Amino acid sequence: MKNIELILTALFTTTVLMSCESDFIVENQEYINRIVVTSVFSNTDTLTAEITKTFSPFGTATVEELNSAKVSLFKEGTFVETLTYYKTPQDTLGKFVSTTIPEQGKAYSIEVIEPGLGTATSESSIPAPFEVSDLSAVKIEWGKYNTNSLRYNFKFTLHDRVTTDYYYLTIAFPVMKKDEETGVWHFYAYQYCEIQTGDLPLHQLYLRNGFLFEDKAFNGINHVVSGTATAYRRPFGDFDFEWPADTNKLKVDSLHLHINVYKLTKELYTFYSSHATVLKNENNIYSEPTPIYSNIENGVGVFGGEFVIESVVETK
Repeated sequence: MKNIELILTALFTTTVLMSCESDFIVENQEYINRIVVTSVFSNTDTLTAEITKTFSPFGTATVEELNSAKVSLFKEGTFVETLTYYKTPQDTLGKFVSTTIPEQGKAYSIEVIEPGLGTATSESSIPAPFEVSDLSAVKIEWGKYNTNSLRYNFKFTLHDRVTTDYYYLTIAFPVMKKDEETGVWHFYAYQYCEIQTGDLPLHQLYLRNGFLFEDKAFNGINHVVSGTATAYRRPFGDFDFEWPADTNKLKVDSLHLHINVYKLTKELYTFYSSHATVLKNENNIYSEPTPIYSNIENGVGVFGGEFVIESVVETK
């Protein structure tokens, strides 16, 4: 989940009621800023972190980066490296980047030191590997008025381990952008699908129409996940980026469906679940306040690992 960190950073920077286990209540205007750590790392890329700070609910709502913070990475309690701040002109927020691709089963910890705000720390790891197999995607017709959208029946087998495991499923088509000079099409972004399935018990809808679920109903067995995935090509659906003005330079690659399954640590799953509940109730004025889970000591945010299996299926 490459750009989910921006979403999570904005959430933690603007949320007032949050904690690891209890509500953080603002009782007066002597608000104390705290370090916000947002780092979701996996077995597929180098570890990065966005470091910001909370702001007073009584002031201007502005996300402030802590780009001068000292951010250190440890593996099994041993210092690995100091992360380097990096930001391009296109980035809304910069990131602290490492040269480390985390290893599965190893304990990693992060330490963030910012003068005036103290030291924030956390520890996590990448869950054990798993397998998916027998993936397929078959196009289906769904009415003469939906000619500009794509709908597929999908299926795959999830090989679950005999432990308590937590997952996140997203399905998407790649969107290609044409290089004006060479005429070559390159990957630009994902067109995430709306997923409909009845064989994931107690699942929760989350960002990008993905599904959060755990393995209570099929622990230790091979579970077949099937359903429909719909991509709305016009007006392209809901994205985390802006489309170029000339959309004729973009095309959806409908021949390749990307089925991505993420196995989450318990702390990352707990955070996603708490955030999903907030999103579900955001328009219900009668709902009870929901604290956002955090596993950052002396700060807020999330530091969590995931094991990712990215599969590309040729559609039929």
